[in-house]
Amino acid sequence: MLEIKSVSFSYQTKKILNDLNLEFKEGEITSVVGNSGVGKSTLFAMLSGKETPQEGAISLNGTDLTKLPASKRPIITMFQQESLFPHMTIYENIKFPLVSKYNKQRFKDIDQDKYINQKLEEVNLAGFADRYPNTLSGGQKQRATLARSLAANPKIILLDEPFSALNEDLKYRLNLELVDIIKQNNIIALKITHDLYEAINFSDKILYLGDNLDVHFNSSDLNSLSAPPEVIEYFQLGILTEDKNTYFPITCFTEDTQEVSFACKVLSSIKRGQVIEYTLVFKSQRFKYYSHKEFVNELILYAQERDQITLA
Repeated sequence: MLEIKSVSFSYQTKKILNDLNLEFKEGEITSVVGNSGVGKSTLFAMLSGKETPQEGAISLNGTDLTKLPASKRPIITMFQQESLFPHMTIYENIKFPLVSKYNKQRFKDIDQDKYINQKLEEVNLAGFADRYPNTLSGGQKQRATLARSLAANPKIILLDEPFSALNEDLKYRLNLELVDIIKQNNIIALKITHDLYEAINFSDKILYLGDNLDVHFNSSDLNSLSAPPEVIEYFQLGILTEDKNTYFPITCFTEDTQEVSFACKVLSSIKRGQVIEYTLVFKSQRFKYYSHKEFVNELILYAQERDQITLA
């Protein structure tokens, strides 16, 4: 288990993270979300060892990581830009962390050929060992980068929007595969994303960071979540009442007549697998809605009064 205890961090006089207390379990993916400047990258920098908390401690399975050098932490970071060595084959790229001076002793007794081919199979790149990065598609490069990250046998993997540059269909498939890989390898995974669909559908938990605010919850609890208004608005979970004391969550909406109706304008739509994700607006409030039906300009949704949830 990864534990963050009473961690605070400031840049000069600006407090970025304040008294953060969090726990992350093996085999779970946590999406880290929030607006720019709230501390998502700072959190990753502290976990990876690039920054040190000014207060508090970070530990993994009881071992204090707070002041441990980055090179000695069992943590790998994967970024949006693939970082493969262009002059090496995919096989050589994956082999690289096994023979580095930090890992050589750990991997000296394994069958490296079998191990590397196993990692290629995990990311659906069997048969690509002798290929060079410039011969791969964008999705294949990210698969190869993930295989190299897994080869180091990390306890924690930090994913900084690794699939954001890919098209929607490919991003969808890679996220599905990533979930299985994290479970199979029993890794603690944290993923920064600005894609709410990705956060909600491909994470076990979600960590929302705001100004002097952090909310950590199960993704399955999202649509019944009692939280501050800024969290409801960020996730576009539903329609807030005018006093912002209660809201109608997205799960209570129906396209069939009920006692309360909402005439919503369609701002945009994206096909996500077999469903269509709509961004709707009702009296200046934006929120997400999913349907198998196609709508163009307007969509009337219905709910019941009892479906309102009180905000935290």
